[in-house]
Amino acid sequence: MPSQGVDLRADGLEAMLDALPGVFPESDGDIELRDGRLGEELVDVRIALTNGITKDEIAEVIYHAAGYAGFPAATAARTAAREALGV
Repeated sequence: MPSQGVDLRADGLEAMLDALPGVFPESDGDIELRDGRLGEELVDVRIALTNGITKDEIAEVIYHAAGYAGFPAATAARTAAREALGV
């Protein structure tokens, strides 16, 4: 899969922040139900790399998942990806 300009740098998430305001309305749900991620992103990225997923594909997944998972989750995933890739 060729890179489409998505990267793991901070400005990659900044571009998403600029593009998505108002697209995903704030939830009235209990914040505690949305918390509690266990920090497994690093393991997931390492497994993806072992299975042949490329850096560009990982970056695309993080970029597209940000709107659904939220920016804190995307930031955690980006940090894990950078650590796994040694970036």
